[in-house]
Amino acid sequence: MLNAIFYALLLLLFSLLFIGGADDNSGRLIKTLWDTGHLFLFAGLALALLNRPWLKNRRGVFQWGLITLLTLSFGLGIEIVQLQVGRYFEYMDVLFDLLGAYLGLLVFYILRSPNKVLSSLKTLPLILLILLIVFWPVFKAYQDKQQMQLDFPVLADFESRNELSRWEENNARILLQTKYIRHGHSALAIEFQPAQYPGFAMHEFIGNWQGYQYLAFSFYNPTKESRQIELKVYDRQHKANGQQYADSFNRVMTLQPGWNDIKIHLADIRRAPEKRSMNMSDIIDISLFLHHPKQPLLLYFDYLRLTSE
Repeated sequence: MLNAIFYALLLLLFSLLFIGGADDNSGRLIKTLWDTGHLFLFAGLALALLNRPWLKNRRGVFQWGLITLLTLSFGLGIEIVQLQVGRYFEYMDVLFDLLGAYLGLLVFYILRSPNKVLSSLKTLPLILLILLIVFWPVFKAYQDKQQMQLDFPVLADFESRNELSRWEENNARILLQTKYIRHGHSALAIEFQPAQYPGFAMHEFIGNWQGYQYLAFSFYNPTKESRQIELKVYDRQHKANGQQYADSFNRVMTLQPGWNDIKIHLADIRRAPEKRSMNMSDIIDISLFLHHPKQPLLLYFDYLRLTSE
């Protein structure tokens, strides 16, 4: 009975690699929690394999070597197959597969030992290290989510390097700097590269904007010429609607030399989709990008927030 339950759980975990689970619309905390499934799946697969008669009594070096080889082969194979079903190739998943297999080997060693207490004490540091490596991203994502809730309605003030993990770069590089600051002790520098639409986007933030009037932020343009940058904002429904341009908020802004303090009325964002109203309780993306720059451009960005003033 226990064996049947064990193999049923393995089958369930394996199927979830391809069906359901976290996607692009899931928050980072959900994604990192979901990724820990690789640890438990491959720990179980390793235990199942190690209990086969042809491997059970082989030398430890042979067991570790074979499990490593099979895990890398199977793990890489899964990532390649996932590319065909709309998933992504993730090297961290392969690492978690390997750590899961090693966890299974350590548990197998404990279960096979005549002195299970002593074996447990010997392997405990390695087990804890594996769990720390796998669950550390979950802890950091949870910690950052708590910080976002504390900072709200400020969405980004760039007072900590942890904030950078909330942003995605596209033909651009972002970093904290202390030369040009609009609020607090540091701000964001963005180095845009020549490309079609180089920019940066925020996917991790509190998406319920109801009860506020404006989206506000500041740009510093260090050049002597005005520059244009586009702001794009959309909700979760936008992806379900095929991400059509007319289904999101888009505004090209002109940045004069020096500081530019910008306020966008949230009513304009709500009314932006052509055939519906934006769901202001479920905003999931804020993107800022240039149009076809011919040469690199450096701009500074600070104090992204919601306000009623």
